[in-house]
Amino acid sequence: MNILLTPELEQFIQSQVESGNYTSPEEVIIAGIRLLEERERIYKGRFEELRGEMALGVEASERGEVVDGETFLSQLQKRKGWMPGFFEEVIGGWVGEPLVREPQGEYETREQMF
Repeated sequence: MNILLTPELEQFIQSQVESGNYTSPEEVIIAGIRLLEERERIYKGRFEELRGEMALGVEASERGEVVDGETFLSQLQKRKGWMPGFFEEVIGGWVGEPLVREPQGEYETREQMF
């Protein structure tokens, strides 16, 4: 298999070899592919976890076990170990022009997740 790389990528690969972190360009590329494989595995796991949490949430909602948004965010913050004020700093921290959501147009129907 032949792969064409941009000059910037070639330079990066060469700098990794010259730094002594890798012994050859092939080793740099293999390391990059392994990282991509690991990232994909992690994303798949997170997606499956989210799917399970959504199913639990739907079941709880059908039983009438619902909470308001503020309570939900507080519970999520505690469960994930996020510092106090996380949502205010990250989500509410936009400075600049107002965020505008353009019209979305028609939607497509997709298969159900659960």
